[in-house]
Amino acid sequence: MIARNVRAVVEQGLADGLFPGAVVRVVRAGEEILFDAWGMAEITPEQRPMRTDMWFDLASLTKVMATLPAVLRTLQAGQIDLHAPVQRYVPLFTQPDVTVFHLLTHTSGLLAWLPMYLRAQTPEAIYRHICERVRLEATPGTRVVYSDLGFILLGCLLEAVWNKPLLEVFNEQVFEPLGLDQTFFTPTHLKRTELVATEVGNAHERKMCADYAPAAEIDAFPWRTETLVGEVHDGHAWYGMGGVSSHAGLFSTARDVSRYVEMWAAKGGGYLEEHWVRLATTLHTVGIGDARGLGFQLYEDGAFGHLGFTGTSLRLHPATETQVIALTNRVHPHVQTDLAAWRRALHAAAFQL
Repeated sequence: MIARNVRAVVEQGLADGLFPGAVVRVVRAGEEILFDAWGMAEITPEQRPMRTDMWFDLASLTKVMATLPAVLRTLQAGQIDLHAPVQRYVPLFTQPDVTVFHLLTHTSGLLAWLPMYLRAQTPEAIYRHICERVRLEATPGTRVVYSDLGFILLGCLLEAVWNKPLLEVFNEQVFEPLGLDQTFFTPTHLKRTELVATEVGNAHERKMCADYAPAAEIDAFPWRTETLVGEVHDGHAWYGMGGVSSHAGLFSTARDVSRYVEMWAAKGGGYLEEHWVRLATTLHTVGIGDARGLGFQLYEDGAFGHLGFTGTSLRLHPATETQVIALTNRVHPHVQTDLAAWRRALHAAAFQL
């Protein structure tokens, strides 16, 4: 029944043109209920069918599949304090009242987005821009504003605390101990046929820049115009961070995303102490905006998870012990309609008793 209903929702999404293709995996109480692929991985300039073993640009799933566990392991190791000011670890940061907790809960007061990459094209330049030039829009702890800048700053913090490049931190603290051997940044070793396409160029972000910079500066920027395959879609991750960032840039398969979610289903599974699992999935933003744990978005049905702009999502429903990994390429060839209603239908079908 569950598999049939989930299939119907996915097929309706394809019929409605919400995305060219999708891979969905549903697991309940450790048993695979559904794992299948639909539609196309690419429609222009090539036409390639979707397969379950393909790699997706996970976009903001990076925040909870790389940065969140790395920060939690750093907390668990006693290397940082959750309620300490970020400035303790990143002295260059000019906002003394912003804590690690504020960054994780998106309550720092930092902007949601700013096209820093128009003028800052190295990780160091991006970090410096956030630390020295960005001012807060709200008092820390008073409002939820989902912020890429906040999670980029967490990457700067991780590098400073571990005194290693961000990629090494993620490999040592997350991917290797969790056995995520299909999860990585800059997948240059993969063939095009193994990767799912995203947008044709960066037309969507180029339009977003119009509110932040003169038209001449935007027009002179070296925007990508080809279909993006194996190159991170996000502008900051690509133009500013060399493909490796703490807010976006991760590529993975549905099976590896599912393997990661299984750690949360197992309440840490020996990787995280249960205390940190509870804290990450507890509501910390009552009365100030979206329901947020540490990193995760929380939902009224008791589930928690996260979304990625490219059309990806992961969600775990503890009450029914059900996980749903739904990876689509909704930005191919151009940014499609929001998937909120479709996701609600998908999860309702998957979490039914």
